[in-house]
Amino acid sequence: MANVKISGVAGGAKAVPESTDLAEIESSVGNSFYATLANISKGLVAGNIPNTPAGNIAATNIQAAIDELDSEKATSAQGTLADSATQPGDAATTLDGTAHRLLYIDASGNVTELAYGSSGEYLKSQGASTIPAWGAPEGTTILSTGEVGGTKFLREDGDNSSSWQTIGTEVSMIDAQVIVSNGITPTATTLTGDVTVNGTGVMAIAANAVVLADMEHGTQGDILYYGASGAPTRLGFGTSGQFLKTQGVGANPIWATASGAGDALVANGLDQFAATTSLGLLGVISDETGSGALVFATSPTLVTPALGTPASGVATNLTGTAAGLTAGGVTTNANLTGHVTSTGNAAILGSFTLAQLQTAISDNSVAIASQTFDVQFTLDITGGNGDYVIHDDAIFGYEIDSLQACELDIGTATITVKINTTAVTGISVAATTTKQTIADASSGASTVAATNEVSITVASVASSPTKLTGVLHCTRTLASAS
Repeated sequence: MANVKISGVAGGAKAVPESTDLAEIESSVGNSFYATLANISKGLVAGNIPNTPAGNIAATNIQAAIDELDSEKATSAQGTLADSATQPGDAATTLDGTAHRLLYIDASGNVTELAYGSSGEYLKSQGASTIPAWGAPEGTTILSTGEVGGTKFLREDGDNSSSWQTIGTEVSMIDAQVIVSNGITPTATTLTGDVTVNGTGVMAIAANAVVLADMEHGTQGDILYYGASGAPTRLGFGTSGQFLKTQGVGANPIWATASGAGDALVANGLDQFAATTSLGLLGVISDETGSGALVFATSPTLVTPALGTPASGVATNLTGTAAGLTAGGVTTNANLTGHVTSTGNAAILGSFTLAQLQTAISDNSVAIASQTFDVQFTLDITGGNGDYVIHDDAIFGYEIDSLQACELDIGTATITVKINTTAVTGISVAATTTKQTIADASSGASTVAATNEVSITVASVASSPTKLTGVLHCTRTLASAS
């Protein structure tokens, strides 16, 4: 073992063993020991330096005391203790402060007291870098009744309070069922009847299950229609005398006031009607005959009229040649000879052959002018698309020139003409509720032979029209010989 040299003592330097206690060194050198650690050529061992236990230090040597202090010191996370506090870990560690307050570490790392909260408040964290605070709980306090195993559930009672409620018997369910309750016991039930539900919770109402009594009640006079979104929409009642007017596709119906000054009365004449044409007037008359312009009494111009048997008339200004005309009384004695003879005023038409008649005609032929006529029709077309016969088993031949004045009561349709089963080329009318004003002429074969059938073909019907009116304009050429 090495010796420790101690200098600066009376009587000169002395050498003592390295493990010698300071007390022994002091005894060996006497009262002249004034050496310090700086005077010792080799350091002393702290475990060999005695310590008298006192206060909270129980170690009996310096090294043990140092180790004891190291094990009981506060960490950096524990902050800085007040001077009056003992070290953490001691059995009786205390801090000076106000009774019943809590401590927290502030932004500087110091232990700080938290001010009192109000009775009933709880300590609430406010996140990182923020001092905790006292706060009031939401609602009222819910006290557990010590239930175990999930036999109760917490229910919101609707008055800012909640309570523990007993869970009833477990309900067994299958797909597409719902739970119903009689106020006491829940039951799994499958909905049947007018309302059903599938396994994804989508409910459906059966067709025709909603009756008028189930619909929302409204104001007398209102009507319901479907709006742009497809949802039912209410149209409030209109003004007395108004009518419901459609505004076509993509628009809502409205109440509208009829134009004009009122009803057409005998006392007021026809002042309610707008100016129109003969063809327009023809469209509102159902028992007319002929076609063309309206005829009035003074100086009318008639085109190929069929006059029938007139009750009276003055033929002073008549011109032309009439075939088969039997003259009555002749005012002037003509003394006619030849095939037509007369005695005084009595004229006699003699007999002659066709050849004789041809001799008298310069172009060596006999011809009779053609006749035009109209076939007016009113058809019940509630059957929809199809052929509607207007002339069956014709008794003479004629040509179909055009289709005119077609009109439907409602909706739209395409109108063509057939002879037997063959369509007349060129005639195709897109009929609407507005009467056709321009004739649709044939452009191909349109001859109706004797015994043929003529029909009107209705196609592409829309909005369910029930009545079709119109006129076939025709020409008949009588027999000719050459």
